Amino acid sequence: MTEANGNDTRMASANRSGKPGGRLAETLRLIREREGLANAGDATPTPDDEARKALGLLLDDLRDVIDDLPKDVDFFEFNLSHGAPPRLWIDAVSFVVMAENNIGFRMLKHTRGGRILLKECLERADMEAAIVDYVARRLARREVDMGPATTRATASRQIEPVATVTESNRSNRRYGSRPSSRMASLAWFLAGTIVGAAALLGLAWFRADITALLAKL
Repeated sequence: MTEANGNDTRMASANRSGKPGGRLAETLRLIREREGLANAGDATPTPDDEARKALGLLLDDLRDVIDDLPKDVDFFEFNLSHGAPPRLWIDAVSFVVMAENNIGFRMLKHTRGGRILLKECLERADMEAAIVDYVARRLARREVDMGPATTRATASRQIEPVATVTESNRSNRRYGSRPSSRMASLAWFLAGTIVGAAALLGLAWFRADITALLAKL
């Protein structure tokens, strides 16, 4: 009877304290030690813990956006770091942190000129909208950047046959110009012959006049 009363007393004590006792308490302690969760039940959340929780909820809100990303896009991260302070990385240069005292959200971006503030707001929904807008802008810029490359590739495919035809035309003109060159050479030759013949005739006529003049003397 005394032993039963003792057990009842221990159970009542455990119930009043709100913590398990006896074998359950020992088992719980061993599990905490094995998993690195010692004193987890007694730990008070730190500001970083609260920030990490808030950023985790924001990340959960963005799951549908992450799922909608094109399969060939790999420059978005959407990764929650566990440093201090915790950061929700959007890509390699942009991230979200909690504002002072974990009141509100701040979206920052690393640039060559330093870190700039893209968005600061109190409500998680507003930051979610800002991130979606940022992602959409990056995707649109990617399409623009890929546009000229696609245009150049298409243009090169269209120009290549034209270039081949042009080379062929040049060859035809080059080979076709030989008869014209021969005709020009022949014309110059004939002109030279005529001029030479005229010169010889003139010289002969001049000699004839000289001979006649000498005969009269």
